[in-house]
Amino acid sequence: MAEKEKKDLIKKCPYCTTPLKVEDKLCFSCKKRVGPPDARGVATVPGRWKSYVYLLLALGLVVAYFQFVFFR
Repeated sequence: MAEKEKKDLIKKCPYCTTPLKVEDKLCFSCKKRVGPPDARGVATVPGRWKSYVYLLLALGLVVAYFQFVFFR
């Protein structure tokens, strides 16, 4: 099997660099979700939309608190 074909069958976990199959969605070593491989053969990190939602909620609470305390 050529090196290029062999490289196309695996990807590396972006968290722990464990070699994974291309179709794997979960790293068996660190148990984190991984996406499809990029051009270098490293798995992409799936979107962290929950973190962004929590950040927006926290910022909204801080703004509401400051408005309540300082501008009422």
